[in-house]
Amino acid sequence: NHRDRTIDPPTLSVEDAQKSVNPNLKIQSQKVALIPTSGKNEVLTYEFLTNTDKGQQILVYVNAYTGMEEEILLLVKTPDGVLTK
Repeated sequence: NHRDRTIDPPTLSVEDAQKSVNPNLKIQSQKVALIPTSGKNEVLTYEFLTNTDKGQQILVYVNAYTGMEEEILLLVKTPDGVLTK
């Protein structure tokens, strides 16, 4: 997956993208991430690492152009490392 890409800069600010994250989730960190889509393409997103009130960690990916939620992944800690679900 390492190849040259031409990526347009985000049209949304990280603050605008945060508005798409469920307000019940506490945002711990954010960064820009390029994620694969089911159609073998990629989409530029903001990745938000969040916590629930019960301590569950969740990654929320918000499209950096549309502000729409692209993907949500639950982080599961195991003795062998961290898995996503």
